Amino acid sequence: MSIPSYMCHRFVFTFRYGAVVDGEVVVRFEIEEIEGVTGDYEDIFIPWYIHCIHMALPIPTKLEEPLVKALDRLVEDGLYQSRSEAIRDSVRRLVERIYISRTRFLRIIAEIAAETIPIKYKNTVTDIIVYGSVASGQVSEDSDIDILVLVSTKGHESISQVEVGVHEVTYPISLASGTAITPIVLERERFLELYRKGEHFIGEIVKKGILLHGEILNELRE
Repeated sequence: MSIPSYMCHRFVFTFRYGAVVDGEVVVRFEIEEIEGVTGDYEDIFIPWYIHCIHMALPIPTKLEEPLVKALDRLVEDGLYQSRSEAIRDSVRRLVERIYISRTRFLRIIAEIAAETIPIKYKNTVTDIIVYGSVASGQVSEDSDIDILVLVSTKGHESISQVEVGVHEVTYPISLASGTAITPIVLERERFLELYRKGEHFIGEIVKKGILLHGEILNELRE
């Protein structure tokens, strides 16, 4: 059976899995295309996609009895809803710890969202900025990804329609990565107006935010 390809950051992966051997799912993934991406990104995205496949596939049923008991205690204590959730969370933490820092991991997820959103709203979205703890680097285990999506008033969709669409785009990314993504959609002209008025929140975004798409921060910082 094949799982549909996942495409982001110019990566096209196809995951395949075959028979169940001794109660464990045999997993295999193929890199179909890596286009214009440095080796550093291979090191980042391969473990991230391995994490994604753990999210998508059943957890192996053949586990050592002490591990099963430990997992059951975590579930009984209300820390997790199931053994599978506990194992997936452990995999996520392991990937983060071994391959990349928490800050870098969250910034990569933000980049994925920022590359995916304009695909749906190519003629509407003008700029995407990540701000807050992910931009400052002061992240914690509970940090979410705050992104500001600026849109043109010339687009056919209303702000509310774009908001719904952006949430539809970011939700699968959030689910697969195990991180919360909180997007705010705002008209570009309104953003500039608030900045000129000295609105503190907007000023902090201009000062400390990281531009993922567009040019607005470069223009305002000149």
